[in-house]
Amino acid sequence: MHQSTIFVHPSGLERSLHGCIDAFGQCYGDKQGKDFRVWMDRVSSSQIGSDDWLVKFDKCEMSGWRINFL
Repeated sequence: MHQSTIFVHPSGLERSLHGCIDAFGQCYGDKQGKDFRVWMDRVSSSQIGSDDWLVKFDKCEMSGWRINFL
């Protein structure tokens, strides 16, 4: 991603690329000591402006033996 990337959450909240990375620090230890996996499926992108791209994906999480599709 480019340094000037802006992430727009489905709720409408906008966050810079560095803001997104910093937010992960608050999650450290949330799943500590547990089997936990995150992956993305069905990733697609389309250019919606000269410098604007829309990226869609299905985010999946697995904790222990349970899979959550988000």
